[in-house]
Amino acid sequence: MTVATPNQSTNYALKVTDNATQCADEKIVKVFVSGKVVNTFTPNEDGINDFWDLSDITTSFPNASVKLFNRWGNEVFNTNDYASNPFKGIIDDKEVKSSTYYYVIEIRKDWPTLTGYLTVIK
Repeated sequence: MTVATPNQSTNYALKVTDNATQCADEKIVKVFVSGKVVNTFTPNEDGINDFWDLSDITTSFPNASVKLFNRWGNEVFNTNDYASNPFKGIIDDKEVKSSTYYYVIEIRKDWPTLTGYLTVIK
């Protein structure tokens, strides 16, 4: 098993050799750094942390699918254009109260899905 943890997206040359037959193949593999998912924000209109900042992901992957679910499992937010439509703590034209939501972020179909919890603090 090969593990790579670069600080930025990087190309690696990967060569695999079968010891018994000496057959080999070499490929260039790009390891993407997707960024971090911030898990808290404070939408109180003070100009600081007023929306859920996913710029570490959406800068490189603007078409990532972002979904939020409430504690009952109901989808309350969904977008494939997060840069233009960030979550600002408003659902159905109403400001949310302090709460925790479950997120699902699909960066690409062939990559693992990012999941976790987002806390809105008022």
